[in-house]
Amino acid sequence: MTTEEKLRKLLWLRHGCPVSSLYGDDGEMQCSACLIDFKRADPDKIQAIWEKQSIDYLLTQHASG
Repeated sequence: MTTEEKLRKLLWLRHGCPVSSLYGDDGEMQCSACLIDFKRADPDKIQAIWEKQSIDYLLTQHASG
C-alpha cells in the first residue's frame, strides 16, 4: 500500500461522518453522507466538497436562526 493509499484510507475512516455511512466493500472508500469517493477524488476535489458543505451548513443555520 502506498503512502497516498494509506492517507486516503485514514481520511476516509476518520473524516467525521458516521461509520454507518462508510462503504468499503471490494476496496472502495466511499461515504454516503458527504458523497465523497476517497479512493478516486483528488485532494483538491475533497477540499472543495467540504468547503461547499460547510458554507451550505452555515447559510442554513443563519437562515433558520
